[in-house]
Amino acid sequence: LRAQLVLHDMTAFRATEAAITEQLRFIDQLLEAIPMPLSVRDERGQFLRINRAYEIAYGCKRDDVRQRSVFDVLPYVLADRVAQQDRLVMEKLTSLVFDNRLELPDVPRRDFLAQACAMRRSDGSVMGVIAVDTDVTDIRIKEAELRRGNAELEELSKKLIHSQEDERRRIARDLHDQVGQILT
Repeated sequence: LRAQLVLHDMTAFRATEAAITEQLRFIDQLLEAIPMPLSVRDERGQFLRINRAYEIAYGCKRDDVRQRSVFDVLPYVLADRVAQQDRLVMEKLTSLVFDNRLELPDVPRRDFLAQACAMRRSDGSVMGVIAVDTDVTDIRIKEAELRRGNAELEELSKKLIHSQEDERRRIARDLHDQVGQILT
C-alpha cells in the first residue's frame, strides 16, 4: 500500500472566503437600508432576495419567497404582469418604470411604480432583474381628490357665471321696462 498526502496552504482561500462573506453582509445591509420594497429575481423569475420593506408591502416572508417564482408568491394577475415586465427589461437591457397594483385579501390595495433594471454577468449575459417599488397609493388618492375638487370648482364656476348672466338679463329687462314706462 502506498499513500500520498498532499497539503495545500488554505490561507489565501480562507482570506478570499472571508472577503466574500463580508461583501455579502454589506450587500444585505445595503438592501435593508433601502426604505422601499426591493426584490432581486433571476432570469427565470425566481426571487433571489427581498428586503424587509418588500416583506411588509407584499405580506410575505423572505424565507417563503427565496427560490420561488413570482407566480408562487404574487397574485396571478400581478405575477403575470411582473413576468412580462421582467422579460421586457431583460430584452431591452435597460431600466424601465411600470405601474402596478397589488390587491390581496389581507393587505389593503396598493399602487406601486416599479423601476426594474436588468442585471448582467461580467460576460454581458443577463442574470436577472432588480426592482425597486415606490408606493404611490397616497399620491393617487390625493390626485383623485384633487380631480374631484377641480370638477366641483368648475361646476360652481359655471353656476356663478349662469347666475351673473341671469342677473344681467333681469337688470337689463328692468331697465328696459322702466325706460319704456318713462317714455310712455
